[in-house]
Amino acid sequence: MRTLFSALLAASLLAGLLIGCSPAENSADSPDGAADSLEKPQDIEFQDGEGNLLCTLTDPSEIEPIWELLDETDWEPVDVSEDAPESGLPVELVTIFTQRPTQTVLGPKVEDEDREEIMRLTVYEGSDTAALQMPLFQFSVQLTEGARETLRSAAGLPSADAA
Repeated sequence: MRTLFSALLAASLLAGLLIGCSPAENSADSPDGAADSLEKPQDIEFQDGEGNLLCTLTDPSEIEPIWELLDETDWEPVDVSEDAPESGLPVELVTIFTQRPTQTVLGPKVEDEDREEIMRLTVYEGSDTAALQMPLFQFSVQLTEGARETLRSAAGLPSADAA
């Protein structure tokens, strides 16, 4: 459901524009000096099932392959009653995508280290189900084995085959 993922990303971007926006600034965090956008996170944080920080990626060269893989994933929605958080599965990995908040005319000054969550992907043990949360949406999706293994590897977890 790549179209669904793209539509939700666009809706979140539109919501950000409605809340407030300022003229684009060149970002030192962007490798090409492009303005910050919702299309790519600036940080990816990985937490284990208990909420302990495993690692944080801040290097664009590490973030880009993960973001491209997720953007290219064919997201398959999962019926909540089948294999979702409500079924009591333990959390295996939480991936939190963040970026610098939009500077607004009426809001406080945004510092370079300030980050806000733009997306959270929660993966469940023994399941190909993940909960995808965005500022305005939350739903369960079927995660491909390639996407799951990429997230596990980036978080420093052993392969599911080795576990």
